[in-house]
Amino acid sequence: METRLRGQIAMVSGASKGIGFAIADALAAEGMHLSLCARTEVEMNAAAKTIQDKHDVKCLGFTGDMTHDNIIESWVDATINKFDGIDILVNNAGVTPTAKFDALTIRAWRDQFDLKPFGYIEASHLAFPVIGNLAIL
Repeated sequence: METRLRGQIAMVSGASKGIGFAIADALAAEGMHLSLCARTEVEMNAAAKTIQDKHDVKCLGFTGDMTHDNIIESWVDATINKFDGIDILVNNAGVTPTAKFDALTIRAWRDQFDLKPFGYIEASHLAFPVIGNLAIL
């Protein structure tokens, strides 16, 4: 089946492992070039290299914590500088705490909201003006 994704650009947050890595790998299998973001540099670089080598696509690995000021803007800028556009944004960064409601501190709740939904909103807001297919997930 032809998906018409070959040659398009996808940004995927939380892409160094787990669901984010699986999403990035599947998009690369369709021929998409990728801009990947995760917090840990070693894991991010390894994931980007693995996907790039496996699928022969261009892959930008960007390291940063999406709850910190200017990280998302820097990632979007780096993506545009490398690929001259964005077609798809996949907001996937972060893990959900498994503690009981009353066991989580207010700081933990704030950290979660800084990443999800506010980090996702910021990424969407910054990518929106340049997204080719208006696909934000």
